[in-house]
Amino acid sequence: MRRTLACLLPLTIACAGAAAQAGPVPPGSRVRVTSPMLGDAPRIGTAVMFRSDTLVFQRAGSQAVVIPASALTRLELSTGRHRPILKGIGIGFLVGAATGVILGFASGDSEDGWWEWTAEQKAGIGGSVLGIVGAVAGGVIGATRVTETWTRVSLGGAETGVGPLPNGRGVGLAVSVRF
Repeated sequence: MRRTLACLLPLTIACAGAAAQAGPVPPGSRVRVTSPMLGDAPRIGTAVMFRSDTLVFQRAGSQAVVIPASALTRLELSTGRHRPILKGIGIGFLVGAATGVILGFASGDSEDGWWEWTAEQKAGIGGSVLGIVGAVAGGVIGATRVTETWTRVSLGGAETGVGPLPNGRGVGLAVSVRF
């Protein structure tokens, strides 16, 4: 155990040093900043420069603002924009199918006319038809929306987290301290 720790400690220190030099926010990155200096709401713009003590932040069409790291409440880095088409299709299908099944069962059995349908048959047909209609509508809605994914950037201090172990066997507690 001691040999393992002795081998891993220098590697850990080297990796931490490399990560600290690279910086968590490259210049020109799209960021979402929350700071009392910018008002109450989060502001989206570009990180002109980010160091451990300072962020130079610029919103579109305005001048760059220098924000001390101590004045940052939250800093998030954009990891990309996408259109949630598949999510829209899935949600639309589920809502449409559930509506069709509920309406089919609620209408009950039909015994008049030359088509005799049970409530189960109506629920199956209604769920299928409205599920397809809902999937198409959800896909169209998902294609017209653009969402952005944000990743929180550590601002220093101590942080803790709980997550799965690398070997997939159980859960572990992680503690990180930044200076």
